[in-house]
Amino acid sequence: VTRSIQGTTFLVAEAFEKVLSKVCKQEKRKITLEQLKKKLESDAEIGEKAEKFVLVFEKERIGAPLSENIKIISDIDVTAGYDIVSYESTASYEHDRFIEVKAVSHDMDFFWSRNEYEIAKLKGNSYYLYLVDIRVIGKNGYMPTIINNPAEVIMESSEWMVEPQSYHIRHINNVNR
Repeated sequence: VTRSIQGTTFLVAEAFEKVLSKVCKQEKRKITLEQLKKKLESDAEIGEKAEKFVLVFEKERIGAPLSENIKIISDIDVTAGYDIVSYESTASYEHDRFIEVKAVSHDMDFFWSRNEYEIAKLKGNSYYLYLVDIRVIGKNGYMPTIINNPAEVIMESSEWMVEPQSYHIRHINNVNR
């Protein structure tokens, strides 16, 4: 630590730079409404591409005849808390693998909704997060990062940094109106 008129300078070991950079708030850049709309549209396209990749991946993992019943359900029920219904094994008689797909990049960060988290807690070991690195999705033999029971694995791990991004705020006196 060095102090001067310009401020305080901290020297940080290289091993901790990545973690510290995520913790320190960066100045937000301005974005127009039109830019935001384009980004949301692009994110939706990337998410759809990742879901289609996982659908094919799962169908190949399970094989026929069960593969015909593996489905993307996010287009018909966005409140389900997962994107794809699949099977744990070829011995499964009903859908018993519930997959939330997240398109990620090199830093492996993603947003996980409260609903997705709550469903993950309910489903436990039947719930999976598939993290699809969109930069290498087309490479031969690419496999997504698969996290089983992420409500437990991520939330209780020192390998993941979880930070709130929004809050639901309600005026107490107006709850019953």
